[in-house]
Amino acid sequence: MAWFGRKDENSVDSLKSQLSDRDARIDALTTQVRLLSEQLNAYENAPPPVQEVAVERVTKSHRRQPSNAQSSTSGKEKDLENEIQDLKVKLRRAEEDVRTYKTASSQQETDNRWEERLANLEKAKGLQISELEKQIEWQNKTIAQWEASSKAKQSEESGQLEIKILRQDRAILQKDIEELEKKNQELEERNAKLVEEVKDLNTSMMDMRKKAEETIMPIQTRSKLDEQGDKEFQEKYGLPATEFVVTYYTCLSKHMAAGCIYITPRYIVFDTYVHVTSSAVVIPIEDILSVNKLGFLPGKGSDLEVLVMRNFMKRKQAVFDIMHQAENMNHNITSLRNGTAEIKS
Repeated sequence: MAWFGRKDENSVDSLKSQLSDRDARIDALTTQVRLLSEQLNAYENAPPPVQEVAVERVTKSHRRQPSNAQSSTSGKEKDLENEIQDLKVKLRRAEEDVRTYKTASSQQETDNRWEERLANLEKAKGLQISELEKQIEWQNKTIAQWEASSKAKQSEESGQLEIKILRQDRAILQKDIEELEKKNQELEERNAKLVEEVKDLNTSMMDMRKKAEETIMPIQTRSKLDEQGDKEFQEKYGLPATEFVVTYYTCLSKHMAAGCIYITPRYIVFDTYVHVTSSAVVIPIEDILSVNKLGFLPGKGSDLEVLVMRNFMKRKQAVFDIMHQAENMNHNITSLRNGTAEIKS
């Protein structure tokens, strides 16, 4: 029964033909089974009168011919039984064939359905794979476009950021340049002022030196009258015999008392116009470390306080004379203005 084997996957018509033949074979076997069943029922369900008649006939003939009738009846019964058994065997075989064919047909149909389903699944799978490949390709294109757009946008943003930073740096540098130009201009103006001040100082120093020389020259040709006055000055303030008044300037004391400051070769003497000896202040030039417009600072080892003198008629000239006398003694005095090394009128 090779006709119901597995179908060729590439021949649908052959499978249909095999199925049709198998169905016809099943129908034939079913008909044969039905006929055998009817025949068997006919033998088994024979009408009772016939049996009784047969029995009576068999009995009468048995009375007449006991041995032959008995053997004849026995032979017929055996034949009938054998025939019935054969029919039953054929019926069972036919039923088994029917079941076998039905099972094979069902299995074949199941196989065919599964193969058809597998084919449909493979087809659907192929369609899904194709669709997925299309979607993946579209997504890849979209991603590539997005990446290109993102890179372009990032590049543009980066360029704009760099331009913005450069503009900020340029503004800062421009501001720094303006500040530097302003400072440079201020320095140039200050330098010009300093140059003028240096010129003025040089002129003042030349004038002071000239005046000092003119002041020292009469000392060498002092008269006896001058010597008498010098002696009185020395005795009044307790000065050595070598001291005399080189020059003097009017000013005020720290107590706002009007008087004069006298400059001698080695001393500075301040006295009020009241001519009270106790009010006089005598300071050795060697004890002076610095001088400014507010007063004179005694040197170390002296218990004299800072002497503040104000309202000089010629302050610069007085300071210059004091420093000049110190130079003659090889003594250095720092010139200050409010604690700084500047002298201004």
